[in-house]
Amino acid sequence: MHWKSKNKIQRDTTKLYLTELKGDEKMAREIRLQLGKKEYVLFDLETEFPAKIEYISLTNGGFNYTPGQGDQIIIYGKSKVLNILENSKKSDIINSQTVDELISMINEMTNLAFS
Repeated sequence: MHWKSKNKIQRDTTKLYLTELKGDEKMAREIRLQLGKKEYVLFDLETEFPAKIEYISLTNGGFNYTPGQGDQIIIYGKSKVLNILENSKKSDIINSQTVDELISMINEMTNLAFS
């Protein structure tokens, strides 16, 4: 990841959202980092950490989540997210290097709405 992208994410992330693994609320398969009010970044924990970051707009429909039909997307505080990410590394389908990168980034975030 380019250092400018990393700095932007660490500086501008205000909320952390997790998509839990089916049947296990102590593990996650995706994390969304909300940057301000207009965009977010999605990280799939089952794949390698992306070399290029894609910023997704929240303007048209937010996360496009339909309650009852898709996986739950839940907002958590920093300490809870870090705990769930650590637990997620135990799963065979999760890329632990991606999780480690995210844990490192989250530890450096200073503007989170929920700590």
